[in-house]
Amino acid sequence: MSTLISSTTPWITAAEFIKRADPRTIADIVGDANLRPYQNPNGTIDTAALGADVNLLAALASASGQFEADVFTGARYSPDDLTKIMTTTCNAQAFMWQIITNIAKAHVEERRMGMDPNWTVPDWYKETKELLMRIRQGDAIFGFQEHADASHPKAEFMNEQNWLDVSTTVTQARPMFGRRNKDLRRPSL
Repeated sequence: MSTLISSTTPWITAAEFIKRADPRTIADIVGDANLRPYQNPNGTIDTAALGADVNLLAALASASGQFEADVFTGARYSPDDLTKIMTTTCNAQAFMWQIITNIAKAHVEERRMGMDPNWTVPDWYKETKELLMRIRQGDAIFGFQEHADASHPKAEFMNEQNWLDVSTTVTQARPMFGRRNKDLRRPSL
């Protein structure tokens, strides 16, 4: 049985999401009750009520799961790494939250307008997916020193013992067998 490493809560709060997305647009497309269900009488959006919307919370959870699927690939990052980013005020935290916000916005838009034949996937979502690909491949990283150090390969020369340690069984057994015809050929000029 596999060990589940996924978080039980989204990697971004609804309040942080609303800071990064236009609450008027999100309120228009996330609610199922009626048009502008979270609008106050003075025309502003009730962000507390919007943040508690079950559809928005589901989109944040889905976006967080998609984010995890990309950053956990190849064990690039662990849940502890993401927890450290989430709980430390830093640029990496803002970066992570913006990525998850873009994914969640796309989920919210697609939920409402996905059946519209004229709706297209937004360019900013495509850019976010490309960025996640770069993170998955190690071309972009979050601000951990260990990950930055890992991007600088070290050149180490092998001595004979190191070469024997990594050699295959065939290479190690070669001296025990006679030479083959292909080994006796003259090198071409």
